[in-house]
Formats: sequence, structure tokens, C-alpha cells
Amino acid sequence: MSFSSNVNAIKRFTYDWLIRFAELHPVVIPVSYEDKVFYDGSYTSKYAAISPLFTTLVNRHMPYIIYASVALINNYKICQGSTFLSTIKHYEPGAYKKQTVFVSAWCTFAVATSGELSWFKNNRISFNAEDLYIISKNDSENNAELTPDELIYLLKFSSFDNEIEISANLSEPMLFTEIWPMMAHCKTVTLRIKNLIYDENMTTAFRESQVCPQTMQFNWVDIPDKAILEVFDYLVSLPVRPRLFRFFLSQPKQESLGEAITKKYTCAGIPEVYPWQPDGMFNQVECIEDSCVYINFRLSI
Repeated sequence: MSFSSNVNAIKRFTYDWLIRFAELHPVVIPVSYEDKVFYDGSYTSKYAAISPLFTTLVNRHMPYIIYASVALINNYKICQGSTFLSTIKHYEPGAYKKQTVFVSAWCTFAVATSGELSWFKNNRISFNAEDLYIISKNDSENNAELTPDELIYLLKFSSFDNEIEISANLSEPMLFTEIWPMMAHCKTVTLRIKNLIYDENMTTAFRESQVCPQTMQFNWVDIPDKAILEVFDYLVSLPVRPRLFRFFLSQPKQESLGEAITKKYTCAGIPEVYPWQPDGMFNQVECIEDSCVYINFRLSI
């Protein structure tokens, strides 16, 4: 390869790297949220002042940054209180097909319709918020409908650091271990997701994440007794245990399993463990930890 070819290759590599740098431009998190839109990166990026080249790169490739005090999304609209502020579809990518990032205190999808999250994926729209809520109405016919690809896109390409709560139906089965690494860093995780499969690798996923939320709730868990006990082995081994842990099991369990769960805590030398022993079969387990540990077992029909 000639010297000139090497130089051209280095220039091409450098330019491609700078483009990627602009695409991954840090998003400034405001002290207080105010509804506003920035389309031109030169107004928001300190790097645009470096040179005309940086100004061009930032304007072409830095994401559109849209600040919304609250991102309550219903039928592609952002709603604050009872007033719809704008239609998200208005912010379709422009000539350079730039990514759009909504920055807000929290982001809620209210009864997401089938295909709604695919539209965000196809148009490179993501979210940066402290909390994510995907909520549904009480009747199952109006549950949020998601595909596994949509859920992975939302968790992988958006940023939520404090709380994730999802109530949804998946269009096809998906393993819990596929999504846990993308939410284990949060302080609170609540998953009411039908067709999310919890298997014998649940504890392995917990251990590999190396972090543990302070509050966890999992619904429709269907795993063997041995796997359930492994989860509680993991919990009692933590230097800082969750303040709240809830299992809602798909199948009722025998009283002996509840006794074995309680024994995990007492044998670990944890002082002041107060169990409400199951009176017969149970399908709910709740561990509340403050200055002492309360373990509740219930049977719901």
C-alpha cells in the first residue's frame, strides 16, 4: 500500500471516529426539566466551537435533544398532566437521519399498542430518564403489547438509572436472562410481564450482574423449588440485601418450601428474622428488610 493510500485510510478512519463521537455525544441532564427542543448541535455542544469541521460534524450527527419535564407517551404523544404537548411523530429524522433523544425525569408508555415501540426503533428515537414505566389497564385485553425485539431496543438504547416497572404481554416467549443485565443497575425493578421465562439460570444472572436493586418484584415466576432456593441463597449471601423482594409464583408451592426459605435466613446468622409461616400452600413470597427481616407467605387465587 502506498504512502498516500495509508494517509487516506487514516483520514477516513479518523473522520469515521469523529462521526461516531458526535453520534454518541453526551446528553446533558438538567437540574430542572423544561420543555424545549434543540435541533442544531452548535447551540448545545461545547465541541462545536473547536473548529468549522467540528461544527459541521456536530450539526450533522449529534442527536436531536428534546427535553420534556415528563415524557408520558400515549398514542405517540407526550402528555403532561391532562394536556397533550406534542406529537412525537413530528420529530421524525431529518436529512441526516439523526437519532432523537428525549430527556426527562421519567418516561411512561401508557398502554403501548402493538408496533408502537417498533416505530421508535425504526426512527432511531430513544429516551434518557431516571424512571421507565410501561403501564397497562387492569383488564388483560388492554395490557401493553410488546415484542421481545421492542423490549430489548428500549432497554439497550435508552438510559434508565433509578426505576423500571413494566406491565406487559410479550408476543412470544423470552428469557429473563436476556434483559436482566440491562436493568440490574437500577434501584427498583418490577416486572409483570407475561411470556417472560424465568428458568434455572435466574440466580446465575443475578450473580453475573454484580449489582443488586434495592427493591425487586417478579410476577408469573415458574421455576423448580431448587431454583427458588438458589435465589434465596444468593439474597442472604449479599453484604447489602434488598429492602424488598417479592416473588409471585405461577404455581402454588408446598408449605415445606416456605420453611426451607425461612431456614436460609436463620441459618445465615441474620438476627431478628420474623417469618409468617405458610398455612398450607402458597404462591407469593415477600421479604421485607429494615432493622429486621419479615418473611410473608400468601396464597392468592
